[in-house]
Amino acid sequence: MLNAMFKDGGDFRKVITQMNDAYTTQNLSVLYQLMYEADYIDQEIKALPDNRNSNWIQQLPGIMQKNPAFVTVGALHLTGNSALIAELRKLGFTVTPVIMSKG
Repeated sequence: MLNAMFKDGGDFRKVITQMNDAYTTQNLSVLYQLMYEADYIDQEIKALPDNRNSNWIQQLPGIMQKNPAFVTVGALHLTGNSALIAELRKLGFTVTPVIMSKG
């Protein structure tokens, strides 16, 4: 997957720009489209956000029950079936986005 991204740098730059814009404006539907409506195969989706989110959901509650926490993840971990935001809220945590300013 990484190899394919670097072969066509123009498309890669375009996607990264779209992802950054969607992230800074908190547009989760665009982030979802970039990951789940792209040309990724199920195995890539499972390996990238899904498996990693599952691992984090097993670890984060124990950390966050002791102290408030600031958690930073890649933008594509915020959407989809295993979205960290949704999973943490299901567990009763309050999830608040950090408002980003451009510039």
